[in-house]
Amino acid sequence: MGGYLIGLLGLLSVFAIDYYAFQGLKVYISPNVSDVNRVVIYSLYWVIAAIVPLLFVLGMIEMKKYGNTPYIVVLMGNIWLILLLSKLVFVFVLFGEDVFRFFTGVFYRVFDRTPDSMADNSAFLPSRRKFVSQGALILAAVPFLSLS
Repeated sequence: MGGYLIGLLGLLSVFAIDYYAFQGLKVYISPNVSDVNRVVIYSLYWVIAAIVPLLFVLGMIEMKKYGNTPYIVVLMGNIWLILLLSKLVFVFVLFGEDVFRFFTGVFYRVFDRTPDSMADNSAFLPSRRKFVSQGALILAAVPFLSLS
């Protein structure tokens, strides 16, 4: 029972990292791409994010059943590790920006100021900066390229 709980928590953690990275990627992709291409890119992101870990886990189950490690399992494990480390770097930078955005929103609410990025009064947080998303993508490319 404990193994299933750990597996479920791991799966939820990976999904949370994927979702957070997807939110940062949307900021960069949205203004630059047409609607049709945006749907294709978003779909490819989620298909890759779902299939690579799934193939790795299925390969691990196969390995446990038959005792040998197929090459595809090693390959999927390496690809998943590379993508996960790159997403972690990306998420770490975006989380730093979100902490800054939170405290900026608190400051503007307490002192009753409204900058241009919070033009509508309902927004608590300023919008995410495209520059930070681009910098996070560049930083995430370092582990991706060095491990590939």
